[in-house]
Amino acid sequence: MRARWAAGAALVVALGLVLGYVAASMRLYRAGFPLDDAWIHQTYARELRVRGHWAYRPDGQGRGGVTAPLWVMALALSQAVLRAPGPAAWVWGTLALAALATLAWAWPGLTPRARWVAWAAVLGEWHLVWAAASGMETAAFAAVAFASLAALARPQPRWRLAGLAAGVAVWLRPEGVLLALPAAWRAMGELGPWRMRAHKVARFVVPLTLAVLAYVAFHRALLGVWWPTTGQAKIAEYAILRQRPLLSRWARVVFPILVGPGWIWLLFALGNGFVSLRRGSRARWFRDPSSLLLLWALTHTGAYAWALPVTYQHGRYVMPVLPAVVLAGVLAWQRWARAAQQGRARRLQFAGIALALGLTVGFLPLGARAFAWDVAFIESEMVDTARWVAQHVPPDAVVAAHDIGALGYYAPQPLADLAGLLSPEVIPFIRDEEALARWLVTQQARYLVTFPGWYERLDACSTPLFVTRAPFAPKLGGENMVVYRWQPCPTPAAR
Repeated sequence: MRARWAAGAALVVALGLVLGYVAASMRLYRAGFPLDDAWIHQTYARELRVRGHWAYRPDGQGRGGVTAPLWVMALALSQAVLRAPGPAAWVWGTLALAALATLAWAWPGLTPRARWVAWAAVLGEWHLVWAAASGMETAAFAAVAFASLAALARPQPRWRLAGLAAGVAVWLRPEGVLLALPAAWRAMGELGPWRMRAHKVARFVVPLTLAVLAYVAFHRALLGVWWPTTGQAKIAEYAILRQRPLLSRWARVVFPILVGPGWIWLLFALGNGFVSLRRGSRARWFRDPSSLLLLWALTHTGAYAWALPVTYQHGRYVMPVLPAVVLAGVLAWQRWARAAQQGRARRLQFAGIALALGLTVGFLPLGARAFAWDVAFIESEMVDTARWVAQHVPPDAVVAAHDIGALGYYAPQPLADLAGLLSPEVIPFIRDEEALARWLVTQQARYLVTFPGWYERLDACSTPLFVTRAPFAPKLGGENMVVYRWQPCPTPAAR
């Protein structure tokens, strides 16, 4: 009964938080999504719902441009019921946020007091509320990954359930396959002969492997590629960031998600991990739920530090590890609360938890403000530009753009994707403007949509036709988006 009450309360609070963030965006400008990529998923979902095919455009363009097919399918279902793109995404985000809080409450080994601390800390983490309202798969992926870890953390792990959850996670984000590492870690702590351990691990590996094979087969059969092109394009575009030392990249990747209470939970968790490592046996360390959570956080953030060390949008790529970090911190606090029965140590641990929960509550309105400004930026630049293109550009004219989310949803014109999501052939020369210009000539591009400072030469000989002139981008330190009548610059030989 208590579990049902916790789940019901989580759903009510999650709905209120998501709607509160949406209301904040409406007060500043209007409701929408805080990043252009959310519109990419909406466009795929609409094509699937309306035309029954997997593509970005009605002509079949862009079959491999999304890494989260399960999220697209979920959006297609909710679009059919709710029609509007915003509610179609927010309903899933709300459910995911509520599921995260419920899983935290039900985590094995928590005391009644610690259950509610974990429930409140996860539910009120502003990054997770931002993710739930973002229109992206981030919160859903976090919930499914957290469910897999919860199944592994039980005294008697539910290996098959953990593997199934990890398999579902792969269909939301391919890096869900990294959940195999916490599973292997947990298996190291199992007692008994190796054959018995291998049998247990197989219960995890088989459903995960089947899910990965199905994911690959889906892209190959329907899309003609073995793997979605989105990840390759992102990694190629930000290759220059990988020139920094790995540890520096990891610190940069992690820092945005620690803004707020995250750093306190991380300190709690690391302190507890250090003590456990020194005092506990190796088998006990492998079975410690905190070690599972920290390993998942380290693996996920480390993978992004290695391949895609970007920090924008408040660290959204690594937000899924936040529930693990928070819960590891709560487990550490619970352990110290039991040990510190009186005196200074007891006062310190209560001060720490009070500070963490106070920051959780205090950062919720700050997160709402950040969300509102993010939405205002996307709506006033990407969405308003896309609507102008839909009304003023000939329907058969090829439009070149780097940000194709809102353009794909609102404008029917053919697109030449400079970011490589729909046009993977540009990935090898994604940062070479001369090669991009030659490619645009072959695509017969007539219009270019971009921020003036994004490219140094690609728009140098083009004529501006439309500038948004919205106030939000300049106030955020950026510039307004421009629609150009694109014209390639003459080569030196032509001059």
